[in-house]
Amino acid sequence: MLSMSSHYLRILTRGGGGNQRECIISAGLLASLLKLCLVLPKVHPIFHLAQEHRSQNRSSYLPPYHNRTNWGDFGDLFDKHHFVSSLHKLGICVVDKVDYALPSISARTALPGLEIRKTWTDRKTWTTTFFWNGRRVRDEDLATTLSLAFAQGTDVLCRGGHGAGGVCSLALQMDTCWTGFPLSRGENAACQNLGACHEVTEALHPNAVIINASAQAVTVLTHRKTDVVWDALHLRAFMCVPRWANALATFKRVFAQAGQMASKTANRGLYLVSDVKLPPPILDMFQLQFGYNEGVVRKEAVLKTIWEDYPYEVVAQIDLEIGNALTEHSGGVYYAFEGSSSDAYLIARRNHTGAHTVVLRNKADLLCQ
Repeated sequence: MLSMSSHYLRILTRGGGGNQRECIISAGLLASLLKLCLVLPKVHPIFHLAQEHRSQNRSSYLPPYHNRTNWGDFGDLFDKHHFVSSLHKLGICVVDKVDYALPSISARTALPGLEIRKTWTDRKTWTTTFFWNGRRVRDEDLATTLSLAFAQGTDVLCRGGHGAGGVCSLALQMDTCWTGFPLSRGENAACQNLGACHEVTEALHPNAVIINASAQAVTVLTHRKTDVVWDALHLRAFMCVPRWANALATFKRVFAQAGQMASKTANRGLYLVSDVKLPPPILDMFQLQFGYNEGVVRKEAVLKTIWEDYPYEVVAQIDLEIGNALTEHSGGVYYAFEGSSSDAYLIARRNHTGAHTVVLRNKADLLCQ
């Protein structure tokens, strides 16, 4: 049964599409745990102007993005109906907005004694450790600790006079992104100890624009030749500067480590999930050295005007969905990177479906100087 709450959770999203996904999933988990009503956050189809296509502040995009003054609706990136209805089935209250003014309370005030420490590892991923009243909280105790801390905090706040008409109502303003209070990265240990980890993660689907565009691309590629096995490699541009002189040896090591060197006698292709444009000699290398006789394909080859049709973060999610769906359809391998928020979600999803995924460790496997 859906429990309506007099306490609300407001969050802000930040970062790319994968980062924003983590913010929202963490918020859904927190709302479930603390019996809060989640206020749907705004999202960012373009997170910063450097992502703009061709000219800054352009206004001409295909529907539903043609009027950028309206950007920010949850549905610009995600399937709003599926998310809300899925959370309702889990007993989690979700609203578009709160129409009346509520006292806005920070996490520090509402969760007294709770401290969050984040550490970046040498693999460019973060680990989060929770402390309560100076003592480290084990993953398996996190749910109980958060509930107890919030109950104590709201009891003090409500006795202090928050709310109106004898009903204590407040809005917890919280950073549930990697910069603040992250509870989920894929379906990591902390997430799994919160009960509804998988269900909340699966509630957040890409919107119909992203699903339909990626399905169109997969259809184009698989109808050309039906017997091609497609792998996908997520090459992340912002993690490092590729050094193409050592690319051959690096890729050989990556593919050999994964045990997935393509057979030269098989019909195999590689879909490159990336903004990085590989030089022609590197593309030839994939075909000659790794047996990708069907070549290396990028999104532009199957969706010719995609960069001009949709905002940057929408295009990035289409790209990821193409790589995921194409490998699932053909029985290929998706090479994911450990430090990618979007890949963390795909890794969890593919583990549940049994799709073949190889996780590459950032520090060791990226082509970095």
